[in-house]
Amino acid sequence: MPAPCVWLWLRMNQVVLGRGSAECQRAIRNVLETMSAAEIAEADAQYRERYGQSLRDAIMNDSNMSPRTKEPCEIYLAGHDRRTREQSTFLAQRACENADATMFQEVMRRAPEDTRQYFRSLEGQQRMRDAFEGHWYNAFTLGLTGNITDTEYRHVTDYAENGRLSVATQITENCSLLRNNRRGIELALNHMSEQERERYRIGRQLARGEQVPATVTDQQKDEARRYYTETHSALQTAAGKWWSGDSQRNELAKWEDLILCPGGSLVGRLAVHRGDIYNSSMNDVISSVEEMSEADWKRLRDEPDYRGRIVAILDTYLSLEERNRAMEIIDRKRAANTFAESLQSRRPILEALDDNIRRFRTKTSNIYGTIECMTDAEQALYRRGSASDCTDPAARQFARDLDEKLRGALNAAELRVASGLLSKVKRGEKPEMEILDKLNLHGTYTLPDSADVIRDIQAAFRSDARLRERVNNPQTNEDRAYSRQFLTAARNAMGQSDFDRYAKPLIETGHIPMDVQMELNRGYFRNDRQGACQDIQNASDADRQRILNDAAYQERVLGFMSPAERQVALNSMRQGEMKPEDKIRSCMLGMGTSRDEVKQIFAGIKNRENYRGVPENEIESRIRARLDEIRRDYARKYGTDLTVDLMDEFSGRDRAELGRNIHERDARSEYLYARQQAERNRHGFGSAFVDAVWDGSGHQVDNEVHQLSRMIVEDPNKMHEYVGNLYNAIDAHSDSKAALADAVINRAMEAVAVGGMFVTGGVSLTLLAYTGAAAAVFKVGAKAAIMGSDYDPSKVGLLFDATTGFAEGFTSLWGAGVGRASATRVLDNGGRAMLRQGSERAFRDGAEALVRQGLRQGGRVSDEAMRALVRRVAIPGQEEAMFNLMRRSLAETIQEQSRLMLTNMVKEMPGNILKGMAKGAATGAAESAVNGGTRDEIIDHGREGMVDGATGAVTEPFKVAPTRVAGGTAWRRMYGRSVAAA
Repeated sequence: MPAPCVWLWLRMNQVVLGRGSAECQRAIRNVLETMSAAEIAEADAQYRERYGQSLRDAIMNDSNMSPRTKEPCEIYLAGHDRRTREQSTFLAQRACENADATMFQEVMRRAPEDTRQYFRSLEGQQRMRDAFEGHWYNAFTLGLTGNITDTEYRHVTDYAENGRLSVATQITENCSLLRNNRRGIELALNHMSEQERERYRIGRQLARGEQVPATVTDQQKDEARRYYTETHSALQTAAGKWWSGDSQRNELAKWEDLILCPGGSLVGRLAVHRGDIYNSSMNDVISSVEEMSEADWKRLRDEPDYRGRIVAILDTYLSLEERNRAMEIIDRKRAANTFAESLQSRRPILEALDDNIRRFRTKTSNIYGTIECMTDAEQALYRRGSASDCTDPAARQFARDLDEKLRGALNAAELRVASGLLSKVKRGEKPEMEILDKLNLHGTYTLPDSADVIRDIQAAFRSDARLRERVNNPQTNEDRAYSRQFLTAARNAMGQSDFDRYAKPLIETGHIPMDVQMELNRGYFRNDRQGACQDIQNASDADRQRILNDAAYQERVLGFMSPAERQVALNSMRQGEMKPEDKIRSCMLGMGTSRDEVKQIFAGIKNRENYRGVPENEIESRIRARLDEIRRDYARKYGTDLTVDLMDEFSGRDRAELGRNIHERDARSEYLYARQQAERNRHGFGSAFVDAVWDGSGHQVDNEVHQLSRMIVEDPNKMHEYVGNLYNAIDAHSDSKAALADAVINRAMEAVAVGGMFVTGGVSLTLLAYTGAAAAVFKVGAKAAIMGSDYDPSKVGLLFDATTGFAEGFTSLWGAGVGRASATRVLDNGGRAMLRQGSERAFRDGAEALVRQGLRQGGRVSDEAMRALVRRVAIPGQEEAMFNLMRRSLAETIQEQSRLMLTNMVKEMPGNILKGMAKGAATGAAESAVNGGTRDEIIDHGREGMVDGATGAVTEPFKVAPTRVAGGTAWRRMYGRSVAAA
């Protein structure tokens, strides 16, 4: 909704603290620039109705709006469809006069050809150089008198030419002295238009002396040569930047593959098998070849140079002999008449087994998979060679060699699985896992799960109506042999007691009471809610009705669930399935649905590919109706708001991804929402720091915003594709900021020795206090320095006192994390073998409690406390070894978690410093405005956001402070004075 957004930006522009005047005014300009005369008139009417004045008066009479913004707004308010070529040229020239690269790009992203021609002229080129070219001597004024680098000049030149950053520029800017950002480079290649890809293809053909289509004109050839030379040169410089030779050729070929085959092909998948330190195994390389897709098979047959590109990739990391092995398979696939026929072209099974069998790291799953992938010819050869009356010496030798290889690689339990698959080959069946093989597979596990065994048996009985009768009442010799094998395999997989309790009645009656089966989901320390949820979904109709209607039985079956969990289970039973709202609720309760599944639910609803055949103008209403239905059903069933629950449950990248999908917006609202996400992503010191020293991911976000702004005018139906591109760029820039923070912290931690872990009497947690106090004081000081005269100590003091309660909560949370992590480290490093049977959960809980107690008692975990825990859980005679392992693991975990804690602090620092109350208010109000809120709703959401922003800004320091006391002690030790005095 443009009118509420403009009103909000005008209000924010009056606030000293917040997003900044330039940012607000840029947002107003960008939105107006994309609106037609009719849209301007509609927004004006809405603005008059809501705010009592015209849109033009609100902007032009606002004293806080600069003339540099009012001048283009005067033109934009007429609508983009009434803008003249002269006006576009004038605005671009004015941007040069003001040295405003952002406004220049705003004008030129879809400028008319006359305007572009002007900036191709000598006069236009000179204007851009004078305004944006960098000079080294501007470094003496810190860039206040002009640019130091040519970054802005490159950007405006690209926009003057094509209305976007060139791929070459994006590649170049993602290669700095500090980092080669491969993700940013690949993002640029993935977002290339088909026109750009075609230019590159033609330019590549011309550079290689190949024929191009006769329809290509001389002018197009010149453009293609220039485009290819520029882009290929940038790729060549970036490829293998810190290496050379084969590494460079490998990476260059992988990137060219992304250009020539959108999304990549077999060439790129083979390229990733070359590593910086070591390469993938030959098995992985050949597996990629054997799993060639149909699209790649067609390229191999139809594109003359595709085979050569594969050879070039393989030559970068394989020996001649290894390369020939892979190419033999590829050539056989190429010669196949159909794709189905090409699937039979694989390496011989004996070679495949050799590639997978290793003395210490044989993957049995790969062995089974190799058997399942035997070619038809190999199956026929093995079948002949295994027959008792076989007279074919080659077949007999093949069968003997295969059996001997398996016997040498697998233990007895594993060999039963492989033999089961091969027995199908002998019978002329396809070697696929069925229930008997699955039971044998369960028997190979060190700790098989009886619940999974029962579920597999139930699934097999459901899919084969006569299987239970065959096991229970065999009539033929074959069935009797099968029955014995089945019962033996089930007994081996479960143990005799579980077999008698669960499997035997299931096999004999075809049913196991739900209250009995639920016993398998109950644990000594943790109940398997995910397994229980799965079993409930597969319950028989009789069990389902009994649970719903018999309160006592329901208690026996679901008694271990909380009321909220039971509610989800009962709803699912009544419906006979878990609907989307139930899956979402189960995720929040930890009952089985993962966060990824929840994200997939919403992404699937908004995926326009799922609405093929639906008229374009009806898709949005269909999506909106489906989302509204889920929200209504969620509220009806569970009595809470779906959006609020999701935002409480998810955080970080997950929350951002859900925010993009849980609402359906029309094209204009989608544009406003995506722009808002980009503004949040680009706001703050961290983003500017990335631009200055790290990579070009931030500039890629800006570029995608401009392309989105262009597309909403030119073809709103393609908006969704461009919104996706923008979100990809936002995520990549977030990762770049995180990588920069990690690099800064790692260097800082290397510069400042991390010590003090071991002191007399136990493990010291003092490091935590030092880093916590330093971080907290630094944040508050930096915020005060940036706010200057607007910094109000009394308000900060009040907020400080109001939020000290958060410190204890965060301290407890951090302590639990360290305790759990240290316990896991102990168990993974040999501690599990030292534990008494069934005491693992007690050890984990005890380690967590020790750290919590240590934080409360001055930052120390004593040796006595650790020994007491060890005596309770360790096998007699292993106490001292267990104690030493725990002591060392706890110290290592503290160091690791402290580093992580400080890393997170740096990642979040820019937001805390630059946002605060104003940013929180802006965020809440903007989201309300984008989603069509009224003026009062916008104000209310702004107030709520202000409270959240203020609380977050002040409590952040205490996420890393163990306690106020410990923090104050550390500060005094370091600087000899108290935090209060500072």
